[in-house]
Amino acid sequence: MGIFVGDSVLMLLTAAGAVAAVPFIILAATLQFFSLLYLGTLIYAGDKLASVFRARYKISALSNGGVGLGFFAFAVKLALASAT
Repeated sequence: MGIFVGDSVLMLLTAAGAVAAVPFIILAATLQFFSLLYLGTLIYAGDKLASVFRARYKISALSNGGVGLGFFAFAVKLALASAT
């Protein structure tokens, strides 16, 4: 049973195969691998950003102010849109 040959990709997503558990286990393992890779990347990138912001207080304050300003601008936009 090939995973990526012809119509085998469709069989990976249907339960009509002879042994339905094997394709779903392969799919689950693949999804878990990429999820682990994605979350690991987020954790390491977040740690690096946190260390940069800890070292530079002004950049941290400026970015926090920018996020606050963005939320305030969005709130004003929503208020103006619902007023009309």
